[in-house]
Amino acid sequence: MSAFHGSINRGNLPQQIAGPRMDNQNQSSIADVARPCKSDARAAGLREKIRNIYAIAAELETMFPGRKFNPDGNMVGSIGEAIAEVEYRVELFALCTPGIDGAVCGRNVQIKTTQGREVAVKKPKAADLLLVIRISSDGNWERVYDGDSERVWNALATQKESFMREKTISVKRLRQLQAGVEDRDRILPI
Repeated sequence: MSAFHGSINRGNLPQQIAGPRMDNQNQSSIADVARPCKSDARAAGLREKIRNIYAIAAELETMFPGRKFNPDGNMVGSIGEAIAEVEYRVELFALCTPGIDGAVCGRNVQIKTTQGREVAVKKPKAADLLLVIRISSDGNWERVYDGDSERVWNALATQKESFMREKTISVKRLRQLQAGVEDRDRILPI
């Protein structure tokens, strides 16, 4: 049984887990280019490692009451990039490539990862596409948005940039924007 179907049997909805996209499968997209699939074992191993990270954080919080050991920052970003490689065929670039984390089918991709209800984005410079992934402590993840990066930035036109030159967008709003993404701009999971 695949991880997707096993998760469905545990009561998760398809959009709550990393698994095959069930919409628009017969329409062309940038992911239609034939590529070798990575094994489900690699995704399962990644899920296990994510669960372990959160379990260790919980143990540390028990050992040191009042202290928080939430995974954040670079770790969460790197987890999202690993998910993008394993689940979405994104070829990751070197860490010193500003604003671009990788590419898929010749298009640059910026990857953003969150554990919460919002994510900070910067004005796209070179990235054609934006992939936003939400991870959870049980090791699962969901694709919140995959599509044109300008579409997201334009939706934030009235919001002022932070001192870090970022704007914040909610997961809910990203899901709404996802509904209007053209098929050619979607990054389908393996």
